[in-house]
This record gives sequence, structure tokens and C-alpha cells, in this order.
Amino acid sequence: MAIEVIRLKKGAVYKAVLYKNRHRISRCFDRKYDAQQWLDQQHTLHQYGYQAKITFFEACRIWLENHAQTRKSPRCAEYDRRMIDNSFKPYFGDVELGKVSPYKVEGYIAQLLSTGIKKATVNRYLQTLRALLNYFVKKRHLLVNPVSLVGLFPEEDASYDYLSYEEADQFLTYAEVKHQKDKRWIYLLYLLAINTGMRWGEIAALQWDRVDFKNQRITISRSYCDVSKQIRETTKGRKIRYVGINSSLMPELKAHYERSDQKQGLVFVLNGRVLDPKNFKRDRFEKDLREAEVKRIRFHDLRHSFASHFMMKGGNLYDLQKLMGHSDISTTERYAHLSPESLVLRTELVAVHGGKNNVIDLSEKRRQQA
Repeated sequence: MAIEVIRLKKGAVYKAVLYKNRHRISRCFDRKYDAQQWLDQQHTLHQYGYQAKITFFEACRIWLENHAQTRKSPRCAEYDRRMIDNSFKPYFGDVELGKVSPYKVEGYIAQLLSTGIKKATVNRYLQTLRALLNYFVKKRHLLVNPVSLVGLFPEEDASYDYLSYEEADQFLTYAEVKHQKDKRWIYLLYLLAINTGMRWGEIAALQWDRVDFKNQRITISRSYCDVSKQIRETTKGRKIRYVGINSSLMPELKAHYERSDQKQGLVFVLNGRVLDPKNFKRDRFEKDLREAEVKRIRFHDLRHSFASHFMMKGGNLYDLQKLMGHSDISTTERYAHLSPESLVLRTELVAVHGGKNNVIDLSEKRRQQA
């Protein structure tokens, strides 16, 4: 394979030349880049075999059936399907997959932004489209992923809300009084969320066989999917993790266990079924927030509350990552600024003074300040 430069009066052209089965094949291009791309494509087809052309619609169907529905949770797969049907297909149409160019992707981005969608949301669309097209790059239907050539928008750190220690205490105090009789499990559910950082699906799927009172820990290995309406034997991060049962949670959890009729069933059950997230959050959680006179938050923000309090009371990011089940430490780092030993205070480890350069011990500095 080679690229020959042919000088003409109107300028140079580039002839890509290759030999296949002792036959010389050539093609001319105005740009050297296009000639190299053609050569690379021919080399790929020669090495891995010819791949039949497929349309974008067919590619979407294949990716959903062979990848999304087999490797993702039902909720994520359904989210991908809706995005494809409502956004990808109307814009890209049923063209050949290879005709989804970087220019076409940039036009798609411009259309999304024109509707008022935030750049962070546009990135979510692009990440799904990139994953879809990467599948066909690996299968040799595409040489390059056009989304990768365009790139994503830079994002600011994701914001989150949480209850302060005083607000959490006020909320739990109110819930304990309100639900002190037949519905005391509601108070326990709030207590569990704030003291463990468990996700809603993990709380709803929690069973007594995962609660170890002797070793004071909870094993998190299941999650409830509100799309399939089933308990899955895995978590969001597909890893088993453990959280401790602290002194605030232990007596209440033990008392609930003693009151429970099924010692091997679900910890939280309503009318013999798994808790419905929409009904509970609307009819119980949001109502209790209003009546307790604390700010309105999402139920997931109780998880943020746990992480925030953990760091503010001296916890470290590595331990928090394990407790929260984050696969990437960068997700945990959003709480780093809340630590009393944050990077801002770490600058005291090295304090340079004119004429008497010193390395000052942080603990000594704190004793001096006290």
C-alpha cells in the first residue's frame, strides 16, 4: 500500500495504491488524509473480511438486543431504547451506518441545544450514541467513531443536596414521633438511608439474610428494579459491598426484626409486596419532609447526606468509596471538600517563612490554633 502524489496545474492529487490478489487497485483523492482513510479501510476489510452494509435503524436494533438488554439493567436498557426512538432515529434517519459522520453528529448537537437542553444532558445523549457506535467499530462495520472525533462538552462538578446534621436530626425526630406505632418501619427506613448511604433499590431489596447482627454489618448484594418490578441478584456497580450497623441504627433494626413475621423475607414490605418507589416517595417521604419543616430534597439526597456527614466527621475518600459502592474514585471526590483535612488545610503541611523556612507538622499547627 502506498500514496502517490500527482502534480497537476490545478494542484496536487493523491493516489492511494494497493495490491490485492496480484491486482493493482488505485483511487485518487484531493486530500492525503482521505487517501489514507481509504487505504486503512481496505486493509481492515482485507484482514477481517467484508462486512455487509447495515442501516442506522438496523444497527440500533442489533445494539439494543445484543448489548443493552444483555449487559445492562432493565431500567438502563429501557432508557436507551427511549432515547433511540425519541431522539436518535428522528434525526439520523434510516441511512447507512457509515454515513453517520462527525458533521452529522455536530448537527445533532446543535439541534439538541436549540431546544434548550443543557450541555450536561447533551453529553448523556452523546455517551449513549458513542457506546452504540463503538459496538460497530469493534465489529469492523466502522473504522472510526464519529462521536469520538467530535467529543463531549466539558462539565462542571455535579451539584447535589443534602440535609445538614441539624436538619437530619429534626427530620428523624419528627418521623420517630409520627410513626411510633404501627408504621414505625417508615422511621427505620429513613434511619437506614441516612446511616448507611444505601440506594433506594438496595433498601427495597434488603432481606434479613443479609443483616448480620452479630458482626454488625449489612451485606448489599441485591437491588430492586422499578422497570422489571423484580429483585435482581446484583447491585448498580455489580459488586457486593458491606456497611456497618452503627449504634443509632442497631436497636431500631433489632426491634423491627423481632416484630417481623418473616425472619427470612424482606426487611421492608407493604401488603406483602416490595415497596413501590413512586408511591412511597410521594405519599410518605415528601409529606414527612413538609411536616418536619425541613427543605425539600430527593430521597437519593439521603445518600448524599450520609456521604457528606461521613467526610465532615473525619472519614477518608477510600473508605467512603467502598461504603458507597462507587466504581470510580472521581465520583467520590465530589465530597472531598467537606473533609476537615481537605486540601485547603493540607497546605499547612508546608509553610514557608522568609528567613526561616520550615516544614510545619499539621497536628502541631492544630494544637497551636486550639
